[in-house]
Amino acid sequence: MLTATILANLQQQPMQMQQPTLHNMAEIFAMTEEKIDSMEFPLSYLILQQAQLQDRQLQKNVTKFKQKYVRTQFHGGGKTVATLLTYKGKIVVPPKLIKQVIHWHHHWLGHPGIIRTEETIKQYL
Repeated sequence: MLTATILANLQQQPMQMQQPTLHNMAEIFAMTEEKIDSMEFPLSYLILQQAQLQDRQLQKNVTKFKQKYVRTQFHGGGKTVATLLTYKGKIVVPPKLIKQVIHWHHHWLGHPGIIRTEETIKQYL
């Protein structure tokens, strides 16, 4: 009953949302700003596109199995950001980037274990 009285007497002000910054993200996750900065998501469309183009084996597979791979345009900010190879509707991640993807997901999902990390990644990559 006391809680209800206190809550009723509080001034109701609209909640103001802050734009995330390195400083407040570091504060939320109890990390230094440098650590947060170094743990930014390791991939961007452009990094993926460049790695796909540089992967000779992937390019051979695309040539050999043309019907299995699709070049898919990804958009952002009202424009095409990159054209990536996809397979069965999922982005193809070249071998040189796989370790980074697994490490990042495992860390930022709160160390959920092997199966949950893999299942999360499989949803889109």
